[in-house]
Amino acid sequence: LPGAVLVAATEILRVAGVPAYHTSVILGDKEYYFDSQGVIAAPPLWSHFLGQSKRPQEFRTEVINCGASLHTGVKLVQSLQVFFEKGSYDVLHKNCNAFTDAALYFLTRRRLDGRFSRLERMLVATEPWSTEVLNRILMADPP
Repeated sequence: LPGAVLVAATEILRVAGVPAYHTSVILGDKEYYFDSQGVIAAPPLWSHFLGQSKRPQEFRTEVINCGASLHTGVKLVQSLQVFFEKGSYDVLHKNCNAFTDAALYFLTRRRLDGRFSRLERMLVATEPWSTEVLNRILMADPP
């Protein structure tokens, strides 16, 4: 039986009016997302609740139906974790949106809507800005 494939997207910050998003894929009763620990399977929307108290209330989570897949979550993780290993996260080049794009393509042959990665693409175009410095700024816990 095909399983519904959903993308969850939460606005996490804005830079010069351009939103940045955290995205993940929901397949069956699990959410799959990528962070510094690698590919994570959790209850649906788990990663979107993390840090919620630090975000402005108007930053909502959007859930988008992207079709169906015959693949299982186990197959998704087995196929993609080699590309999204623990410690390989980079806020601009290999982040949650890159994982969601790859996962969505693996599951449905569709790509993640470009609006969810617009800010990263704009910032990458301004390199050689120091990616490491930007990683530290965006990953730092506020006081």
